[in-house]
Amino acid sequence: MRLEVTLNDHHNQHVIIHSKHDSISICLNHFNYSLNFDREGRLITVFQDGYTYQRSEENHFLVKWKTDKLGAPVTMRRALETQDIDEFLEKTRATVHDVFHALQQQKMRDLIAQRIPVSEAKNVQEWIQRILSSTRKIYEQRSLEFLKIYKPISILPPDQYRSLVIQGTEGCHYNRCTFCDFYKDRKFHVKTPAEFREHIRAIKEYYGQSLRLRRTLFLGDANAIVTPQETLLHFFEILNKEFEITPPGMEKEERTAWKAAHPIHFNGIVSFMDCFSSLQKSVEDFRQLASQNLKRVYIGVETGSDSLLSFLNKAGRTADIRTAIQRVKKADIAVGLIIMVGIGGLKFNAEHIEKTVQLLRALPLSERDLIYFSEFVQTPQMEYTRKALEEKVRSLTPAQTKSQLSLIRQQLKTSFPPIPAKLSVYDVRDFMY
Repeated sequence: MRLEVTLNDHHNQHVIIHSKHDSISICLNHFNYSLNFDREGRLITVFQDGYTYQRSEENHFLVKWKTDKLGAPVTMRRALETQDIDEFLEKTRATVHDVFHALQQQKMRDLIAQRIPVSEAKNVQEWIQRILSSTRKIYEQRSLEFLKIYKPISILPPDQYRSLVIQGTEGCHYNRCTFCDFYKDRKFHVKTPAEFREHIRAIKEYYGQSLRLRRTLFLGDANAIVTPQETLLHFFEILNKEFEITPPGMEKEERTAWKAAHPIHFNGIVSFMDCFSSLQKSVEDFRQLASQNLKRVYIGVETGSDSLLSFLNKAGRTADIRTAIQRVKKADIAVGLIIMVGIGGLKFNAEHIEKTVQLLRALPLSERDLIYFSEFVQTPQMEYTRKALEEKVRSLTPAQTKSQLSLIRQQLKTSFPPIPAKLSVYDVRDFMY
């Protein structure tokens, strides 16, 4: 539903309110200022004059904007400090308060002209009241509630940023890759079915109606598929019982009607998977998971170079990668493959390009599959940094990293037959849950 009002300020600003089944947006200043909230009235994002503000469930705030460096657009990022957050939330609240006041003054003839039922206008008013009740103190309280339910959610693939994470496992069962510091704060743990059910109960209570904003169920943490098959199948049975999952094979009209009847629903289950421990699972094991709505697994391939995988202390080699992906694909499960760009520096540059292209060309990929290119973000505390210094591995310059990515993508696009999987780039620094 679209509702228009005018603010009673000296600018007489025109406001457009979009009320959707999963969120509400308030747009001012010809869409140069847009505020977005979920069904519980919690802030999601704010767009203002080229700046994007995001809030995480842990109540962290990130602002991003584009700038020009040497003739090329570059994304800049900054975490908001406490004072910045206070000022930002106060300004947001003041804007929403003005919109709420304008709605209260909305005349019946305006609603009739816009073909807006009075009941719908009242629903929007109630929604905005919920937004106004979400103060800084409430956000801080909710972040504490979130961390009672979850271990910090370290990373997700870009197409899963709006998934509902369910932590059947916590941490990474391997956790020795030199380039990864995502799960160093926790020991690997597989939940019992009782723990899993309680986890889901707490998640449902925490999210409430904002579950509508979530698209899929992401079974976490780092490689939940490593869970013994009997326990893993039990997890999937629980997920299918606790959540409405879109049935496969429906025609468009039937699917539309089904979704309207199930406002909180999910388009299947997805998860991370590694390519060495998963060799314990057969094609039949994966088929069992597919029958329980496992739609896609995401695999950190990183590179097609065995020598670089060894340098990264990553378990498994390219033969294991090929075998694991072949088994998954035979079970009709889609894959999302993650390739690191810039990792291994100058020493491995040429081999990384050649062997990665060679590996990806050899895989049985389809148009349902994804290949993500993620630029390696190095930090001083990584084991990778110490090892690279010891072995005198020089990092690529930004230009060299860009060239590496371009060469890999170009060679994949000119493959014959062409690789049907979708190629995409993402930056881990953009992730917030």
